[in-house]
Amino acid sequence: MKENNQTKKIQSVSIILAGIIWAFWILKKGVKFSPDSGSYSYLGDLLIKYDFNYFNFLANTEDVAPIALYSAWVSIVAISKVILSDKWGIGIVVINYIAAVYILVLTLKITNLVNRNFVSIIFASLALICCYEFFMWTRYVLSDILFTAICFSMIFLSISLFQEPTRPQKRIAIGLILLAITLFFRPASPPLVVFIFLAILFGFFFKLGSSDENKRNRLIFGLTLFSCIAIISVLFFHSHIMLEPENWPFSFFKTWIAILANDYKLGVVVADRPETFLSIPTNIFDYLFITLCKFISFFSITFNGYSKIHSFFNYLFFAPIYLLSLFSIVLLYKKHSGLSTIKWWTIFLCFIFIVLFAFFHSLNQIDYDLRYRVPCLPPLVLLATIGFNELMTRFFKKASNKEMRLL
Repeated sequence: MKENNQTKKIQSVSIILAGIIWAFWILKKGVKFSPDSGSYSYLGDLLIKYDFNYFNFLANTEDVAPIALYSAWVSIVAISKVILSDKWGIGIVVINYIAAVYILVLTLKITNLVNRNFVSIIFASLALICCYEFFMWTRYVLSDILFTAICFSMIFLSISLFQEPTRPQKRIAIGLILLAITLFFRPASPPLVVFIFLAILFGFFFKLGSSDENKRNRLIFGLTLFSCIAIISVLFFHSHIMLEPENWPFSFFKTWIAILANDYKLGVVVADRPETFLSIPTNIFDYLFITLCKFISFFSITFNGYSKIHSFFNYLFFAPIYLLSLFSIVLLYKKHSGLSTIKWWTIFLCFIFIVLFAFFHSLNQIDYDLRYRVPCLPPLVLLATIGFNELMTRFFKKASNKEMRLL
């Protein structure tokens, strides 16, 4: 009981501290508009012009399919404009701030559920609070932080399928509702469709979270083998389409496919970062190699043009986070890892979420400032926290055994 009260106090202090630091950051730096903010502003005005009649709104936009995929976010922008008029950007930043604090609350809740010790709570708190690539977007009039909050809610609900497996219907229903929202929030929802499907499949039907180590081990290796075959197949199909975009078999997204194909023909890896560009591709394997480089670039720590302080904070965060996350993933594949079932289940979900997001964006576009990576940062923190906890547990266990032998 004493440890539980101590943990709650640390969580409360962490949330308050994060709230103060992030609020100070926003107030000091001010509200920031980007080129995408201008596009959202225009679409928000258009939605207001048509009195929130979505049929008229979509009928009067040039590219109906992609705009429809932003309609939920554009609705939030339009509502903020109706309420705050010219100060609508402040409304979006306030939403971002609340969403960021909410993400920290969920991170600590999951950490407490999985690790049940105050050291892990402190580690997770400091990691997320000090993650510059996360909190920097709170002051931007963009959808990234709110989208991340929705994604992380889906991860939390998926983890809870193991925590309370007897009544999964409510959590599955909420997860599907959130999935439906993301479908009209931004075009990055396809990996979420696969993620929810896998979470329900393995958590509910196969009951992977509550099964024994042998069954989990067989399933993770089987899934990995199947995924490798599926990924290779997708890569070759994608490379073929990028080589000959006119062979795209569908009527929708032809414009986007043409834009992507042009990037591939120029050897673009990260958009607007020439130092990452490769030589002009000449065959399908060159195209495949570009996609693999894009996948790796999704996890980049720094780029040319980053300030020294930006690079310093990125190395300070990502170097230990990546190493500890890899340690967690290695444990996922060990037959006798010593992981509790809920730890194994949490690592599994976070791992597939990150891989799905990275692979999806590597097939599309790796953006200039890696803001499409933001939804992967909270699950990365969870992976690293579990890795840190397991590493410390093993270290102190060995130290204790050594001391016992000396005695």
